Amino acid sequence: MKNHRSKGGATIADVAALAGVSAITVSRALRVPAQVSARLRADIDKAVRELDYTPNLSARALASRRTNLVGVLIPSLSQNIFTDVVRGIYDGVC
Repeated sequence: MKNHRSKGGATIADVAALAGVSAITVSRALRVPAQVSARLRADIDKAVRELDYTPNLSARALASRRTNLVGVLIPSLSQNIFTDVVRGIYDGVC
């Protein structure tokens, strides 16, 4: 496949070409597997493994305008109250 990212990884288009489906079908199979037939999911999963495909989370965030990130600004980690707040946020999110 010639359509690799600059870092050398496979793209969703590479997976689609190898599986013989469209890029949107690959995207759908990875995001909502129940919307794709078992046969197509098997073909796509095989292509993902062969190409060692890893989704580009930055591209996904840009396309969907959503991330699973939480930003926290704290004045100091040396005071226990702030580390407790960060721990509470982490425990609540994860």
